[in-house]
Amino acid sequence: MPAPTKVEQLLDQIGKLEEHLNAMEIIPATSLYRTSVLLALWSKALTVSRAVCALIKADFPIEAFGLSRTLIEFYFTTRFIGNRNTEERAKTFVDFGKRVQKEWQTLAKKYLPQTPPEKLALDAEVLRVAETFKSKANWTSLRGQTKAMALEEDSIEKVEQDAAYLSEFDYDVNYFHTSLYVHATVVGLKGHACVPGTAFKVRAGNWSNERRGNGALFIVTSYLCKMVVVVYRAINEDQPESVKELFDLMSTFIPENTL
Repeated sequence: MPAPTKVEQLLDQIGKLEEHLNAMEIIPATSLYRTSVLLALWSKALTVSRAVCALIKADFPIEAFGLSRTLIEFYFTTRFIGNRNTEERAKTFVDFGKRVQKEWQTLAKKYLPQTPPEKLALDAEVLRVAETFKSKANWTSLRGQTKAMALEEDSIEKVEQDAAYLSEFDYDVNYFHTSLYVHATVVGLKGHACVPGTAFKVRAGNWSNERRGNGALFIVTSYLCKMVVVVYRAINEDQPESVKELFDLMSTFIPENTL
């Protein structure tokens, strides 16, 4: 398990990012979606980062590694929204909430048939917007949503003179790797299966997952660094100075081998 000082160092950097954002006292425009959505996503990312740290401190490194995947998803989402057509995409992101409301109505009618119809009624505008979304779990209407967001060409960043940046590595490697510890896979069971010929005990091999804690810290720091760039750029604000400290801290978490 990573030394507690590493976790505390990361928590300190998260605190600085939160303090910077709060000190800005941004009041998002009430008639626009861009700033409200992106800042809410950023706030959630900072909060999830704290949760990852809490799991590591409580000696649950493998669960922390799985939860760190959420940071990658937030990065894909904020990058996609901020990349182009930002206001339109931010509005679509919010409107998807109406599709979720419609899905709950459908489930209530199926599993709670005795519920009076008037209690399940939805506003006509909610129903109208909900109908614009075909999927109950896909707000972009893109096939293979997560991969599609990751592989959209960046409108600003370039890897070469004429080659736009893609988040291909993020999707192919980091998202895939952390997903193995989110879902019920044999890889995610490392540390739980017993040695042949020995009595089974809960988490008997948890020591084998210690490096996942360090991997989780690396994922958190690297994707907070990525997110702060796309979020602040999309809301037309200067990057916080503390991001340099976060970037420097990230290098201390680079795992030698996390496979």
